[in-house]
Amino acid sequence: MAGLTQKIYRTLRKVKCDLRRDVSCFTPALAVAHALCDLPLRGPVFQPVGRWAAKRRDAAIFDYLDQNYGAFFETFARQWTPPEKKECSVPVPIWVCWLQGEEQAPKLVRRCIASIRKNANGHPVNLLTEENIGRYLSIPRGILQKYRHGAIGQAHFADIARMMLLKEYGGLWLDATILCTKPVPDWYFQRSFFSCKGPVREGGYISRYRWTSFVLGGMPEAYFYSLMTAFYLEYWKRENAAIDYLFMDYIIDAAYKRFPILRDEIDKLPENNLRRDDLAACMNEPFIQEKWDALMASDTVLFKLSWRENYAEQTPTGEPTFYQYFLTEEKA
Repeated sequence: MAGLTQKIYRTLRKVKCDLRRDVSCFTPALAVAHALCDLPLRGPVFQPVGRWAAKRRDAAIFDYLDQNYGAFFETFARQWTPPEKKECSVPVPIWVCWLQGEEQAPKLVRRCIASIRKNANGHPVNLLTEENIGRYLSIPRGILQKYRHGAIGQAHFADIARMMLLKEYGGLWLDATILCTKPVPDWYFQRSFFSCKGPVREGGYISRYRWTSFVLGGMPEAYFYSLMTAFYLEYWKRENAAIDYLFMDYIIDAAYKRFPILRDEIDKLPENNLRRDDLAACMNEPFIQEKWDALMASDTVLFKLSWRENYAEQTPTGEPTFYQYFLTEEKA
């Protein structure tokens, strides 16, 4: 009963926060749509309402972006010219971010970072923190002030950083919750745009599995990262809140529809890392060596996990879980 009360309280608090933010920063239509999407509308009776609310939310976000940033997109398309070929550092870097510092990271994150270092395949791994990010980037003062005052959260600050870093240096961005199980393939670094991909299908995600925000790579000054960096800097110069937590997917989709160059890069990207969610799905299950070995033997290199999930090291009956093995496998 206490758990249910807490869930209701958290839901109502989120609805209240989203309503206040959307009414003050964006539009009443978005406020209503976000509030409906915040409600736990589950089961066959409520699913149509949930889908309708999600469509209204998506439409409100795209309408806002079109009305307020359509001119920005048109100007970028008109003014952008391919840069002179820029020499990449050899080998190009892998970027990981945990703003509080590795020592303050949860066990899951530390284990993932260790796996990335182990399988970096000769690429330097640069771990970004609040203390060292200034070594790599000159972030505008206004954005830094909004971050320090809480208008920009840590996740969205990291979004800004990843686009600026990939535009400036190229390389591969991996979220700190990525388990890397094999040497990172060279071809990940050889495209102007790289991400985990596909098969393309409907599934409640704006990306429709065409990309992921937690794995991004490319060349310095690539079209995609030049556009995204320019957009983020313009957006946060004007705005005091992110229009949605999954803000990046909406921007990428808006750009995908507008820019043939970007659309072509994404469409031609080969499908890869197709089992990236399979390990997360079984973390609380009793550990089975054969199942672990099958996952590790698959063509998936990068598995997406979450430090927010309540993974347990033992099942209710005391059996070791996949999560326990995940934590200890590196030491075996």
